[in-house]
Amino acid sequence: AYVGSVHTVTQRFTLELIRHELIGVVTTNRRRLGWIRRRWRIVRGRPSSTTVPRPRPSTFAEPRSTTGEVGAQGAVLFLLDMKRPADIGLYGRHQRTPGIDGCFGDGARFTRAYSPATNTFYAYPALYSSTYPSTRNHGNNWRTEEPDWFEPAPQALGAIFKHAGFAPVALINQWYRIFFESETRINDDGLSQIFRGFQVRLESGGPADSPEAIGRAYSPDSIPAHGRFLLVVHVVSHRPEEIPEVDQLVERICRDVAAAGRASDTVLLLTADHGVQYGEHGRQTYGRTTFNEEALVPLLVRVPGATPQVVDTPVSGLDHLPTLIDIFDLPTETSFEGRSYLPALLGEQLPPDRAIFVEARSKAPSIAIIKGDTKLIRWEETGAVALFDLALDPGETRNRIDDDDYQTVASELLSELTRFLAQRGQL
Repeated sequence: AYVGSVHTVTQRFTLELIRHELIGVVTTNRRRLGWIRRRWRIVRGRPSSTTVPRPRPSTFAEPRSTTGEVGAQGAVLFLLDMKRPADIGLYGRHQRTPGIDGCFGDGARFTRAYSPATNTFYAYPALYSSTYPSTRNHGNNWRTEEPDWFEPAPQALGAIFKHAGFAPVALINQWYRIFFESETRINDDGLSQIFRGFQVRLESGGPADSPEAIGRAYSPDSIPAHGRFLLVVHVVSHRPEEIPEVDQLVERICRDVAAAGRASDTVLLLTADHGVQYGEHGRQTYGRTTFNEEALVPLLVRVPGATPQVVDTPVSGLDHLPTLIDIFDLPTETSFEGRSYLPALLGEQLPPDRAIFVEARSKAPSIAIIKGDTKLIRWEETGAVALFDLALDPGETRNRIDDDDYQTVASELLSELTRFLAQRGQL
């Protein structure tokens, strides 16, 4: 009640975050107990409540656009950790990244690319499978339960490309073994299935949380001179002072693509799992909120034969997999929650009224819906709601949920968000 009586945005958000911190231990242990109960049912041979068939959410759709195939035979994906658009020179800020700028300068730059989740453990499974975290019904950072529509296993990035005749390779360091290695503690709960199909090259020796680690795992033979290939480069780099090292690694691999004679038939893509707050909403962290500092990520894409583009229409991290399927015209019977942005890469307009969702699964769980220039955030525990006009207030400092001029759009967004959560058993 006290939180609800405070009307300034700063005070209201601060009180909500304090409250969530206080109940965080209770929430975490409740989820752990739920996991123990489900495992006990499995051990005893009793059906788990999570196995009851549910309708597939209405957000699923066919991955392809009507644009047609692009003449590409290979792809390199640079997946950075905890980077904001401002960390890349092409976004016009003070950061200098000459290697990245040279590699992607003639490609497409997306100004409103949203991560589906503001924490690595949720963002990357969402990216690889093109499904929202709540669709996969995450219980905590170490577990995901696949709904019945994914059985026997989700059709994800590596499996789809391997089935199509590619040789998917993932460069990772020790930190990312939890996703790719079968012997980890998440082996039996479905998460590792999302990352199956890859040949994993693991760094060894030296610090594992720096771009240097991936530099040790990479070798030029990762770029074959002939044939179809997919190379995914995971780069852990939390410290801003390491951005020059990230830049040098990206430049090195781009040069090897050109040296192998593959620049004319290779798709290059650079993005991040999530952003980070530097005090904009009272935090020096990530994964705690769905504000734009944590939700917006860089997205640069270079497609052979395409002209430079600046795309202002919102897109999601879920869209990368459908776009790659669209570019290479890969066979798949699976539908996804993402949408192909290949039309935008070729100079066409994307639908402006699509709803995009961002989740924060932390001690203060919240979910945001973005539609056009309007964004609505709902906090899970309290039910508190905030509405922002991003065209007038990109910093999300003025809550317009009580403004008369915004009541219609607020009602529409809240109804759509409620439907999204209800279809996933989140209400």
